[in-house]
This record gives sequence, structure tokens and C-alpha cells, in this order.
Amino acid sequence: LPGFGEKSAMNLLKAIEESKSRPLDRVIYGLGIRYVGQTTAKKIAEVINSVWDLKDIPLERLMRLEGVGYKVARSVKEFFSIPQNLEVIKKLEKAGVNLVKRFKEKIADVLKGKTFVFTGTLECCSREKAGEIVEMLGGKFSNTVTSRTDYLVVGKDPGATKLSKAKKYGIRTITEEEFINMIKDYVNLDEIKKEEKKEKLKIGRLF
Repeated sequence: LPGFGEKSAMNLLKAIEESKSRPLDRVIYGLGIRYVGQTTAKKIAEVINSVWDLKDIPLERLMRLEGVGYKVARSVKEFFSIPQNLEVIKKLEKAGVNLVKRFKEKIADVLKGKTFVFTGTLECCSREKAGEIVEMLGGKFSNTVTSRTDYLVVGKDPGATKLSKAKKYGIRTITEEEFINMIKDYVNLDEIKKEEKKEKLKIGRLF
């Protein structure tokens, strides 16, 4: 991909494949902008409504955000000044990738007050999609195991670090099957899996 380093391109493709309806902050992170990690991406997403807003947002406004200094803000502006990067973003938009902030309506509160972390590969859907389902059911989704985590859902080939932290903090680990039993009455997992497969095929044709 023009304008993208190898690592940035891999991050972008991984982000795209997981879901075209992913939250705005995860799209920003997936672009692979230098110095913009997950936490910074969330801060940036709070003050914009679309990825395209970053093309025109003043440098000074970005610098006022918590955790975003001159170096990060300048990197964002430089990224959006490269024509090749803008062309890639246009292709993503045409493919149906979500570039705007979405306010998802909760469909139930069955997971209210519970924080979930996922590790390993899931059969039902991507981890990002599973996280979206958790949020739609009133729960919270995180990528990091902390003492405040309620469940660590363990898929195939789980990460040793997350398992170790879960043991350290006494976090309950559950299988994917147990997670599915929690949500199956509220979401159609078969349809979600079909949609994700279609998205991967569509994105693959772009590159």
C-alpha cells in the first residue's frame, strides 16, 4: 500500500478484515498512523465525527487533547497530507468500511456491569465483533486484563500474557461456548459470521 510501512499496512488490513462497522477509534488505530496507539485513537475519536475530519482539524486542537502533544499531532497531519493515504481511505470507504462515529443502541442489558476480554481465535466471529456484541448487550469490552475484568473468554491459541494476568488477578476464564450461551438468545451469530466472510472477500478485491 503506497504511503504505508509494512507494519502499518498489516495493522490496517487486520483492522479492515475484522469489521467494516467497527467503532471510529479502532478505524483510526487501524490506519497505522505513527505514534497513534489505541488510547490516543480513542482520545482523537472523542472530538471528531469522521476520519475525514482529521484532514482539516487544526494542529492546535489535536495538541490540546490529553496524551496528544506536538509530535503526535504533527504525525496525524502529515499522514493526511499524503495523497496516496487519502486514496487508500477512499477505497476503504467505497468498500463499506465505517469511517464515521456510530452510536449503537443497546439491545439488552444482560451483560450490564461486566467487563470482557478475549484471547485467541474465536469460531463465532472476530474478537472485535464479539466486543461490539458485549457493548450492545450492556457490557464493556477491553483488550487488556486488569483487576476490574470480569471474564476472560478463551479461544483457540490464547495469549500467555492474558492468561497469566487472569490467574494473577483471579479473573474468571470461560470458553467460547460459555460466552455464546450468554448471548445466543439476543444475537444471530450465524448471520454475523456470514457478514464477516463477505467483508473479507470484498476488502481482498481492493488490494
